[in-house]
Amino acid sequence: LLFACEGKDHQTVVNFASDLQAHGGQPEQIEHVCQDMSAAFAKGVSLALGMSHIFSLLAQPALLRRRHHGGFEKDH
Repeated sequence: LLFACEGKDHQTVVNFASDLQAHGGQPEQIEHVCQDMSAAFAKGVSLALGMSHIFSLLAQPALLRRRHHGGFEKDH
């Protein structure tokens, strides 16, 4: 375990990145993240670790499947 704190929002990941830096780590060197796929954590990883491309790649098949099956309206 590297870091533990209360919270389930994007600030949790931002706090982790700050703590990592305080202990001599560099958030941009993180190559892999295993996490809950909630939008809040995705936002935190994108903001604090610069890994937004991973989430867009993972989300694309799900979005296409939902649109195909009428899960929600297409973006206008």
